[in-house]
Amino acid sequence: MPRRQRLRRLQAALGRGSEAAGPVSQIPSSNSEELEALPAEVPAPAGVLAAAAAQETILPAQLPAAAAPVAQAAAPVAEAAAPVEKPFLQRSAADKMKVMANVMQDARGLLDANEVSSKVEQRLAATIPQELSANDARRGLGYTFLKQAQGLQGALKGVDQNDPAAMAKATSKLTEEQRFLLARQQAGDFDVSTLPKDVSDTPAALRDQITTAGVSLRSAQYGEMGTLQERARSEKLGKDDAARLEKLKGIKGLGMKYNGYDPSMGDLSGMSADRFGEIFAPGNSRFEPVQYKKLRDSYSKNKAANDKTAAAYAKDPENARAPSETVLASAGIGDFEVNALGQQRLGQNMDLVADMATSYGPGQIMGGYAQQDYWQGKAKAERLPAVKQADGTSRATTLTELKASGSRMEPTAADIQPMLGLVQMKGIDLDSSPLVSEWISAYNGNPNATQRAQYTNSLNTNGPLYDAAKAALPKPTNG
Repeated sequence: MPRRQRLRRLQAALGRGSEAAGPVSQIPSSNSEELEALPAEVPAPAGVLAAAAAQETILPAQLPAAAAPVAQAAAPVAEAAAPVEKPFLQRSAADKMKVMANVMQDARGLLDANEVSSKVEQRLAATIPQELSANDARRGLGYTFLKQAQGLQGALKGVDQNDPAAMAKATSKLTEEQRFLLARQQAGDFDVSTLPKDVSDTPAALRDQITTAGVSLRSAQYGEMGTLQERARSEKLGKDDAARLEKLKGIKGLGMKYNGYDPSMGDLSGMSADRFGEIFAPGNSRFEPVQYKKLRDSYSKNKAANDKTAAAYAKDPENARAPSETVLASAGIGDFEVNALGQQRLGQNMDLVADMATSYGPGQIMGGYAQQDYWQGKAKAERLPAVKQADGTSRATTLTELKASGSRMEPTAADIQPMLGLVQMKGIDLDSSPLVSEWISAYNGNPNATQRAQYTNSLNTNGPLYDAAKAALPKPTNG
């Protein structure tokens, strides 16, 4: 029987009164894309047409339940799902500025309350694509462990992993990192055999799984190092423990290499293991090891001196100098006066110092500048000022808010307040028209020539794109 005749019989079987069937000329051909485009809500016709396309003979008796679904097929077809939008960092410069135009519109009450000029608004919007980036330390540590995973992949190639003797031989020369990854693989976390030849081509999910395993191991090693260091302060370590401590202190490949400085784990001692692991959290926080070391070491030195002064004062309060109520922690980002509560916390670990030395959020604001209960910037230019709110109140950005912003990879209106505070703190009037060079020096300190050129290009490119995106926004309607 000719194909069109068979289709007419199928239409007859489904019933002439059904709007879903329609004229024969409207029935899809055997093109598979057209067949797949049929509404999922109409299972019977789709099955029938698919069978017809396969040139099967289907008799009416085989379709006892076809009438009911077909009768319902006239319901409107659901709209196609909206396309998945790219993450902010993967968008074009123009599309990033469209996002920023909407962010600024959401923050309009805040901007108006602070009488922010159109030029400062533009600079703020154009700065975020330059500052926002994925956590470099996590990416760097991930690369280290992907290379380790490749070594494990090679060691296991062709090995019967169910043969204990073969596995013992194959794994006898694995590194500590590879042994840890092997244990995670055996627990079902991932399979290193699927790694590509070039680790940069590793699928995102597998990369994240191996990176997370790496963070777990490094955090455990950091905690072990801290325990051994604590013991070494009160006792002489045995030969094995002393050797282990030195090995742990010397671990590198932490993903923090910058301007030629590649810190070892020992360089970063003092934190809790959990806070150390937080350095590698997904998001856009940026731990600065040089700032951490300077803040930690200066605080420790000043605290010891202040304690000595306090002891002398306790013995002879009439003649000795009284100790200071605060202890100074200093680095390139500023001088911070740690109060009694902060000193109590720092007596346990240096987690607060790590918070000071980390920049957070799309605006990359240093934690040391934020409002909290433990320290205060010595100078006004080292404390985020209170920013006017849309409701007429004023408040400064807290450390809790900054740390929360460090987990976001998409800018929001909440990110504008700390940026406004930073700009004011650095001496730029919010109603002014700062030059690009002035803005860069205030917002980013004193970058080298290459960094300044990159920053300049970014602001000069994004600024006009933001103005265009802002102008294209729908005009607000009254009422």
